[in-house]
Amino acid sequence: SFTLLAQKKEMPESSAYYNIGNCYYRLGELGRARAYFLKASRIEPRNGDILHNLKLVEARLGIPRGTGYLSFVVDYLSLDEFALLAFIFFVFAVLSGFRFYNRFKKGVFSSTGVFLSGSFAIVFFVVIVAILFRYNMEKSRSGVVIEKISLSAAPNDKATVLVEIPEGESVRVESVTDDWIKVDFANQYIGWIKKEKILEI
Repeated sequence: SFTLLAQKKEMPESSAYYNIGNCYYRLGELGRARAYFLKASRIEPRNGDILHNLKLVEARLGIPRGTGYLSFVVDYLSLDEFALLAFIFFVFAVLSGFRFYNRFKKGVFSSTGVFLSGSFAIVFFVVIVAILFRYNMEKSRSGVVIEKISLSAAPNDKATVLVEIPEGESVRVESVTDDWIKVDFANQYIGWIKKEKILEI
């Protein structure tokens, strides 16, 4: 089994996931490949090889990457790096605020001080929002469907089909039973899929 690679202590976890993803990619199992590349990218979000292969498999699956500055920042940094960045900006914002307050008490109005304090406050707010996005992504259970699958209204084979989920798409895991998983797909559909049709990341 490819997953045994991830258990070898001499191999970094991200490298193991990356290698497993490559194996599945060569076998044409693109959904599984994307799942393992995502696992690897959460550990090393700036690894060029991981990101290249993740983009490659998502292009073949027709899955668009997130766009915009916030998506870029969220994908670029790990949760620990976000926390450090937030602390640094917080310290600068507090120091700038004290400096501005002291000059204001002395009757010395500084447009530069106002600008710096405001800038640090805005950046700090953006970083905090990004941290919340990243934290939610890290802590919420999510998965990737490994093949095209029907999303059912109930956990049984005869239930109404809500929508077809393409191979490789991401879903958010809501709850788990013995054989079925309740998921949220695209923030629009909540239903059930067979447990063996999804890889949690």
